[in-house]
Amino acid sequence: PTVTFTSSPTGWTSESVTVTAATTITGYTLQTSVDNKTWESKASQTFSKNGTMYARLTDGKNYGGTASFGVTNIDLTTPTITNVTSTTKSIAITATDVGSGIDGYVVKTSNSTPAVGDFTPVTATNSFSKTIDNLAQNTTYYIWVKDQVGHISAMSTKATTGIPGLETDKDNPTKPTVTFTSSPTGWTSE
Repeated sequence: PTVTFTSSPTGWTSESVTVTAATTITGYTLQTSVDNKTWESKASQTFSKNGTMYARLTDGKNYGGTASFGVTNIDLTTPTITNVTSTTKSIAITATDVGSGIDGYVVKTSNSTPAVGDFTPVTATNSFSKTIDNLAQNTTYYIWVKDQVGHISAMSTKATTGIPGLETDKDNPTKPTVTFTSSPTGWTSE
């Protein structure tokens, strides 16, 4: 059948999507289905998760071929931080998202859940990698990422390390033990 489909909303969403079928062919009933088995004589179907809408025409006894439209813009998944590593003054994050894509990250010293405005925006990606430099040594940081529809990952925690003796570590205040040797040990003109 000559069927056109429209959906709303068309962008990424964590809410439902309504799909409407239309045809210019007259004299037949337009039917739609969400499983290609159970048919209803209505033009619209609402999806709470990604799926396919089917449409067909019928005269009450016979049925035409089916047309279909895929709903792929409903994001119900949360991004995942897959790895966090640290050095003395940097933290490297890798994360993934199978839906709308990661579009922001937060690295801070408080474990309070970040507000939307706390996230540093990035170009949306399903595979995210970022190194944050110029951080304080011997400090615990809390990390989150979020996707385009607002799902926030579980919190990850990582502490930067310290260089022994250059900066006092409140949890390990001992300075390094250093020994020296020289050769030769006697007077020399070399």
